[in-house]
Amino acid sequence: MLAALAWRNIWRQPVRSVLSLVGLAFTSLLLVFMLSFQLGVYDTMKIGALGLMDGFGQFQPVGYRDDPDIGKTLPEADALMAGALQVRGVSAVAPRAASFAIMANEDKSFGAGVIGVDPAREVQVSNLAATLVQGRYLQAGDTDAVVMGAGLMRNLGLAIGDRVTMLGTGRDGAVAADVLQLVGALDTGVPELDRQIIEIPLARFQADYNLPGGVNVIALRGPDFDGVVAAADRLRALAAEHGAVYLGWDELQPELRQMITLDFSTSMLMYVTLVVVVVFILLNTLYMSVLE
Repeated sequence: MLAALAWRNIWRQPVRSVLSLVGLAFTSLLLVFMLSFQLGVYDTMKIGALGLMDGFGQFQPVGYRDDPDIGKTLPEADALMAGALQVRGVSAVAPRAASFAIMANEDKSFGAGVIGVDPAREVQVSNLAATLVQGRYLQAGDTDAVVMGAGLMRNLGLAIGDRVTMLGTGRDGAVAADVLQLVGALDTGVPELDRQIIEIPLARFQADYNLPGGVNVIALRGPDFDGVVAAADRLRALAAEHGAVYLGWDELQPELRQMITLDFSTSMLMYVTLVVVVVFILLNTLYMSVLE
């Protein structure tokens, strides 16, 4: 009887140990895989959201983020762009100027956000050109061309090649009026953006809005997202030297940062719970082995 009981205990211990080791290995593998997968998804979300338009970082005039007034321009935009390209991790810069206007076609009119861009530089920073569904994107030689969201084009009843009237307010308060030719339609997948976005050549914007040489924003991008993030301190110092401010990805997309923080906190609670369960299973195995 004692021999049978001893043999049963001897047989149970290695089985219990093997099961505990399998559970520990599976849990470790799950934690490593899920954490890596989760961090990878976060990076993809950041690149997707920022790469569409904002860039991985931006230079802005002081106070522009809270009050995006067209009159607030970067005092040394050319020097700032040249300096940014010397920073390790930054490979492209794109100057922009932005305001609002009423776009009209016959008896239809809608409000829109007008952005003046340098076509050659913009495609290196923004993925908007990749969302083109009709026509073409802006080119370096364009003068009166305009691309707009497919939703806005549909609301105005326009087709590629049509002329559209733009009516806004210039820097000095004068009327900023122009007639532009629609050359392309964008479908970003964000309906709110597609119903209000317009891009025109930067030189045309500056002429229409009486903003000679003025730039409101300089967007940055690099071959690697983490490289731009790592260069944030250097870029902030460079901005301060030229009377501007630098905004990182978390300042450009605070909602995205909050969402990632909330999701990561919830996930960490689940991971900690899983680890605690595994630890108790191991303690139970050791305790049973000692008792037997």
